[in-house]
This record gives sequence, C-alpha cells and structure tokens, in this order.
Amino acid sequence: MQVDNLRSEHIDEIVRLDKECYKEQSLTERQIDKMIKDINSSGFVLYDGKKEVIAYLIYLYNSKDFVTTVLRIGVKTSYRRKGMGTKLLNKVKDKIHANKPYILCNVSDINLVGQLFLRSQGFVARSINDEKPDDTYYEFIFRYEWKNDVFREDEVLGV
Repeated sequence: MQVDNLRSEHIDEIVRLDKECYKEQSLTERQIDKMIKDINSSGFVLYDGKKEVIAYLIYLYNSKDFVTTVLRIGVKTSYRRKGMGTKLLNKVKDKIHANKPYILCNVSDINLVGQLFLRSQGFVARSINDEKPDDTYYEFIFRYEWKNDVFREDEVLGV
C-alpha cells in the first residue's frame, strides 16, 4: 500500500469511490473538485499494488482558529476494517499535530460505520451541526484532541 498526496488528477477515482462509500449522500464531481482545489484543503489517497485508489481523505485546515476539519474519508468496501482509514487519518495527525490541536469531522446520523470508526480513533461526538445541509439527516460533530493539548477549548473555538 502506498500513500500519496491528493491531486486533481485523482478526481475521477475519488468520485467513483465516493459513490461506493456514500451512496445517496455521495458528492458530485463538481463538489469534490471544489473541495480539492480550495487553497486551505489537502488530502491523501491510498493505492493498492496495482495503483488503484482504494481510500481517500480530504481535510481543510484553518490557521486562524487552529482547527483542522476532515471533510471526507472513504475506503473501498473490500478494504474496510483493514486499517486503511486509520492509515490516512494518522497521516493527517502526523502532519498537523504541532500546529493544530483539534481535528473535527461531521458525520451523518445514518452513517453508523463512520461514527464507530471515528470513535475507534479517539474522536468524541461533541454536538449536532446546526448548519446541516438539508432536513433529511443530522450531522454529529466529532472532535479529536491530543492528550497533551496546551490550548483551552474556549481559546480555540471562541466559546
């Protein structure tokens, strides 16, 4: 397995994988392209031995509020529960640990697999997103923080 930085040339494979992972909640090519091209976003893809993208993760970082948000993570069905999502999430943690004390991730209330995955990675459901995209489902906001965090929550989130 090989991890690579996410690039625009991966968009077709990401769109295909997003449809497999999210089904009726999958994003359009335009939405994914917009995420990838955002100046504050980054991400990773994971290849199998044949150079097929089997997992991806897109995240947004904000230097003003010290928060990183995982926007999307997907793993091909046949590779789930084999550490692929963990590998990608650990790449994000390694990359941002020194600068961003929190990682946030919104997860649909119907995405139990995603919720359980984030809990297994040390994320905690903190609240419900008031700015949900539509009235068909709710989104839980999960948060991960490092144990040796020197920032206070009210300093980072402006509470």
